[in-house]
Amino acid sequence: MIADQIDRHSVDTAFPALIPALSPRQRTIVGLIALGLPDKQIAKELGVTRRTVRTQLERLYRRHGIHSKPQAVALLLALATGGARVDDG
Repeated sequence: MIADQIDRHSVDTAFPALIPALSPRQRTIVGLIALGLPDKQIAKELGVTRRTVRTQLERLYRRHGIHSKPQAVALLLALATGGARVDDG
């Protein structure tokens, strides 16, 4: 199982705090989505409920005007590479 092989902090350290537009938890969740994990598996990996995962995604979607997991992954990658400007306010 993929989740058994993932260090829960490895995704977050791959996308360090230079991405202030996303919380550390959101970076971790979106990073795990990018690895193909479904919400249930992400929740298990992080020791939270699926509702917590969904709430974090909903907050991210509202803040950045996106509507899907692929868009969230694209945002994470764009921010990590300096390809997006995001209002922190």
